[in-house]
Amino acid sequence: MLKKYTKKPETPEGHQYRHREEATEEDWQLYNDVREEMQERFDFMWSGFSGRLIKGNSYSSSHKNERQYTWCAYVTRKLAEHRPKTILDIGSWVQYVFGLAASGADVTMIDIREHPQASIFPFRYQQADVADLPFEDDSFAAVTIWQNLHHVGIGYNQDFDPDKAQKAIREVTRVLEPGGIALLSTRVKKGKSCLIYGGIRVTGIEHLEEMIADAGLTSEDVHYKSGRDFREISRDELTEEVGLRESQRGDFILATLRKPTSS
Repeated sequence: MLKKYTKKPETPEGHQYRHREEATEEDWQLYNDVREEMQERFDFMWSGFSGRLIKGNSYSSSHKNERQYTWCAYVTRKLAEHRPKTILDIGSWVQYVFGLAASGADVTMIDIREHPQASIFPFRYQQADVADLPFEDDSFAAVTIWQNLHHVGIGYNQDFDPDKAQKAIREVTRVLEPGGIALLSTRVKKGKSCLIYGGIRVTGIEHLEEMIADAGLTSEDVHYKSGRDFREISRDELTEEVGLRESQRGDFILATLRKPTSS
């Protein structure tokens, strides 16, 4: 695990995220260390967005695009099919979690960040790390880890740990009850995984499939969406070259994963 940022930037009051056009000396040093240490395993790109938050680990839900409707529709269909009685959500945006609560299931949400409105949520909220979940084995009938695995170990005041996604998937498997489902969506591409230094991982599809299998989960329903226009694509159509623009940061996988029942 590489070192954590220590320097606090100066940012105008009310700004939660640090945006900048030029990297600090500290940024470049860590970026260069990362590239030299792990270039054979990952591709690296520089992004001016640091992924750091200003006021501690505060929460911000500012997602605004039509992809949310597709994500929510997929999860809603799967929950309607499986009717889980208990759901653990890993750090999703608030409106989406309200929808989970409306399903009638007993919902628990965790996030690595604090949330200022947690006291009014119609579900349990707990600040926790997905790689070290504070729950017993076999605790939930379903886990949703939706559009956030690509930040695990990369941004949001975490130590830089490019292998943390694997730890997260293993923890999801551990807390799932036998026969339970995990609903996963994240950014994917062909070839090697790419770390967009500053907050985003685009996981190589074979790498992701290995992580899922290593954790003991099986894939039951998998869809791929183009990162450019969000149309349905095949696995063979996944992009290999990624860039820094939002539409170039890989494609998306939407998947239902199952924990096998005990023998």
